Amino acid sequence: MSKSGAQAALRGYRLQALYTLHRLLHSREGVVFHLEGHEDLDIFDPQGEALEIIQLKAYERDLTLSILKPKKDRSFFRRVLERRGELSGVVERVVSFGPYGDDLGRAWANDPVARHDVVTQFISWGYTRDEAEYLLGAVELDRADEQVLEAEVFTWLCSTFTGYDPHAAFDLLHAWLFRLAERQERISLRDVQQKLSAIGRFLADRAAHHAEWFTSLVPLTGDSVQAGSAYEAEFYQGVSARYEHILANVDVAREDRLRSIDEAFTHAPLVVVRGASGQGKSALAYRYLAL
Repeated sequence: MSKSGAQAALRGYRLQALYTLHRLLHSREGVVFHLEGHEDLDIFDPQGEALEIIQLKAYERDLTLSILKPKKDRSFFRRVLERRGELSGVVERVVSFGPYGDDLGRAWANDPVARHDVVTQFISWGYTRDEAEYLLGAVELDRADEQVLEAEVFTWLCSTFTGYDPHAAFDLLHAWLFRLAERQERISLRDVQQKLSAIGRFLADRAAHHAEWFTSLVPLTGDSVQAGSAYEAEFYQGVSARYEHILANVDVAREDRLRSIDEAFTHAPLVVVRGASGQGKSALAYRYLAL
C-alpha cells in the first residue's frame, strides 16, 4: 500500500537524512554539503565549486517522467536549464529510492527509440530539441537502496561513541539535519563528527540517569491500603517509614510542617527536612509528596 500525505513526507525527510549521512561518510576532507540548496542536496568541493546537485525521490511506485512534472514552469528540468550557464560542469542528479519507469529508465540507458520518444515529449511540453537533448545528457539517474544505506550508516554509528544505542543516535542526527535543512545550512563530515560526539555524551548521560531509576530514584506508586493492616503495627514498632505507611494513613498529621515545606518550595527548588533520628522526617516527606 503506497504512502501519501504526511506519512510520505515523513518518510521522505528520513530518507533525505539517511542519504545525506551516507554521502557525508564517504566524502573527502573539506567537501561541503548544502541541505535544501538548489535542490534537496548540493555538494561543493573544498574550494566552493559545485560538484553535484541532487533531487531525491522516495516513490514506492515507478518514477516516471510525468511525476517529475516537466510541464511546469518551475519543474526540476526547467531549473536544470536555468543553471546550465551558472554552474557549468556540475552533475545534475536524480536519486530514486524506488524503481524508474520504462520511459526514464530506457531513455537514460541510451535506448534510441525511448530517447526519441522522450525528446518528442519534451518538445510537446514547450522545450526546444536542443534543451531536450541537453537534459538527456546533463541529468544522471541513480538508484538508492534504503536497506543498504541504512546498514552502512548504522554500522558506522555502532563503531562510534553511540555504538550502544545507534537508533537513538540516528534519530537525533535526523532531527539535527532536518533543522539544518530548514535553515538551508552547509555542513561537512567534521560537523557530523562533532555533533556525534555531543550525541554520544548526551546518550551516556541519559543512560546514567536512567540507571538511577529504581535504585536511588524510586517512583512513588500504589493505591490506598487498609489502615488496619500490618502497616499500622509496623509503623508504630519504629520500622523506617515507607510510602505504603502514608497510603495506609498511619502517620500523624503535621499540617504546620507541611505548610512550612510548601512555603519553602516557593523560594527554592530543593528543601532539606532536618531533625534527629526517629522524629518522622521520612514520614513527613512522604506525606508531603502524597498531597
